[in-house]
Amino acid sequence: MSLSIYCVTPAYTLKEALDQISENHNRNVFVVDEGKVVGILSQGDAVRALCRGADILQPISGLYSPTFFYLRSRDMSAAKELVKDKGVTLIPVVDEGFSLVDVITPADVIASLEEEVQ
Repeated sequence: MSLSIYCVTPAYTLKEALDQISENHNRNVFVVDEGKVVGILSQGDAVRALCRGADILQPISGLYSPTFFYLRSRDMSAAKELVKDKGVTLIPVVDEGFSLVDVITPADVIASLEEEVQ
């Protein structure tokens, strides 16, 4: 799996970011700058920005959230807790320098739960 499907840069336009969200089917993209995850942009963030008068062709810089939940390893137990308690739908796994090393999707969490049941 290529992680690039989940990533945009601050220079992406709202339209480009929404296109990326549409492509990854997970309602969010991670904003990566100089190889580090610096934020997250959700469909809701984009819609709120447009409702406030943002231009669909303006860069997302300043429109994404710089705070987000993340994990340091592919810990499915912790991922399930983030999904259950915080409603997180896409979880970045980052290293100490905040480089994206993996992504945990809702499908991954469901597969993990199915394995537990079996």
